[in-house]
Amino acid sequence: MATSVEPELCSAARTNDLATIERLLASGNADLAALGPNGFNPTHAAAHAGADAVLGALLAAGADASILSGRGDSALHLAAHGGHEGAVALLLNIGGDTTATTVDQPNASGWTPLALCVISAASAAARLRCARLLLARGADPGRAAQGGWSAALLAAQRGDAALLGALLGVGGDGDGGATAQRLLAATTPEGDTPLLLAAHAGSPDALRLLLAAGTPETARARNRRGLGAIDLAVCGACAAPAAAEPPPPASDDAAAATDAQTARFDEAVRVLAAELTDGSGRLPPGAAETPSPLHVVACAPPQVGARRLAALAATLRRVGLDGGDDATADAAAAADGAPPPASAAAAAERRGRAELAALLRAPTPPRGPLVALRVPYEGGAPSTLTVVEGAIAVPPLDAEAPELKHALASRSRAALGRQGVQGGGGAAADGDADGGLAAEALATATEEAVARAGGVARRERRFALLAEVSPDAKGALKPAAVDAAIRRAAKRAGERPPPPSAAALARAAQEAVDGAAAAAAAAAAAPPPVRYRQARRWSSASVEVVELTAAKGAPVVRPQHLAMLREAFGGTLPDDLLEADEARGWALYEEEVNGAAAGAAAGSADGGVGGGAPAVAEVFSLDAPLLLAFLSTPAGGDEEMEAGGGGGADAGEEGEGEGEDGADGDADALAESRMDVGS
Repeated sequence: MATSVEPELCSAARTNDLATIERLLASGNADLAALGPNGFNPTHAAAHAGADAVLGALLAAGADASILSGRGDSALHLAAHGGHEGAVALLLNIGGDTTATTVDQPNASGWTPLALCVISAASAAARLRCARLLLARGADPGRAAQGGWSAALLAAQRGDAALLGALLGVGGDGDGGATAQRLLAATTPEGDTPLLLAAHAGSPDALRLLLAAGTPETARARNRRGLGAIDLAVCGACAAPAAAEPPPPASDDAAAATDAQTARFDEAVRVLAAELTDGSGRLPPGAAETPSPLHVVACAPPQVGARRLAALAATLRRVGLDGGDDATADAAAAADGAPPPASAAAAAERRGRAELAALLRAPTPPRGPLVALRVPYEGGAPSTLTVVEGAIAVPPLDAEAPELKHALASRSRAALGRQGVQGGGGAAADGDADGGLAAEALATATEEAVARAGGVARRERRFALLAEVSPDAKGALKPAAVDAAIRRAAKRAGERPPPPSAAALARAAQEAVDGAAAAAAAAAAAPPPVRYRQARRWSSASVEVVELTAAKGAPVVRPQHLAMLREAFGGTLPDDLLEADEARGWALYEEEVNGAAAGAAAGSADGGVGGGAPAVAEVFSLDAPLLLAFLSTPAGGDEEMEAGGGGGADAGEEGEGEGEDGADGDADALAESRMDVGS
């Protein structure tokens, strides 16, 4: 007769129906140990559902939490896998010597409760809370579970910085960091360390934490396939979506999610590059595998969007990962009498990616870019600056490098000429009767160019104050002053504050998860930042510079306001205002990738300090000339490029285009084979 209430018991346990549970327990007919048709008893059902009240009643009634389900899971395994903090706490506190309280007990598949917690589909906050409970009861984050994967390796694979911080135990008083070093040295059967897995996941926060907790060699680790962290970050970004995943809907939300993922991978590459740099801002030879990460980008599956590939390629070229590509490599090979290496640009062109090929063939970009703005009249320069790329749809040509505008103008005039439009030549472009039409065609050419390039991925980049420098007599920023400021900043490198410690990064990551709602509310209540836009782009001897100016409507004092005051004061200004106008310098900002302010705390080149209101710059792209490098193709060459690119792609697939460089096919195949590693 006892079995008659078991289905009702399990059903009530799944729905947290405490009244029904209490009634059935009072009947005396309940068998709490018997497994139902689905392999669960009531305790399993309550733990799996996170039904805390019911689970507490069952345990109080004598339910044995050590009994395994039909699939070999204890109640603790099920509660941990669901991310149910309350259920985990109840099961850890039942006392006694039952196997349910053996926190590292594996289930029938070899997974410990902590490992199941890490791979749970629950929220990041729920996973973190459950992991803390398990760790407090002695769970071993380095214990190998199924396939040799520990909880720490699993957390790195999903790029969960907050959970990694808890597992590493950094900053604790226990073993002086021995646990953290043991976990950092652990590898999967394929030889992937936590850092390599976090790189493949595209998690910049996890990478910063692991780099801070590790040794100088942590960033240089390679797996059994010879792939380093940058290689794996690019492979992760260029991996094709799983076949079972439906294609993303063509909506703004889907595009925003894709751009956010692109931004994470892009930032991951920059974090790793900053760790591996040789001091010049560019990576030394051998920092990545051959074929280069650029070749992996060129050979990415067709499902990977053009804007992601362009963003990755631009970043890789900025940090110096041009290895094995095009003119420099071809010249070196010719000098050695060897055949030229496979070209990433050629691989991109064979796949019909003419714009990406042009980006890969463009001249090596300078360091930077640095971002500059005039120090506001009403206060100090902002100590930090957020640059939002993709905030505007097309590049502001009047604020871009002259070469970019010239290329667009040439293409516009050629297009008008091919259409037989009078005024498509130079006279119209120079402002004669048809100048208006040429300007309209120029705008159209710009929009078409951006569309061909796939647009720009929206992403935020953080910049920190590097220096404040004096202007020239006309208030302009002098290239020589920029170069001098960079040299002085390099000499002061030892005076800069060190990057945040692993303990600080772990706390920050966990606080971000724990206080996500409060942080969002505080951000919503904070006053809006001062907004800036791009005003000019130029290059000095050592760096590219993007100058900013306050956006329309920004609450700042402008020169025209002082002009009005001059008029009000009869052509002169009070001494204090005059001094403020003449002394107003330029603030230079350098990208912040390791979590430490670049130069604000160390002082500026000319003695200025930051501390002004927070600022946001909304731009098309900091890499606009590089992203639109294909515009340097001679006007009228579009049809040739499209015909050559398309034919090359077809011929390469059929084996007809391999006569000139038989190595290309092998290199492409190797690059393609690397995109699914680490998963």
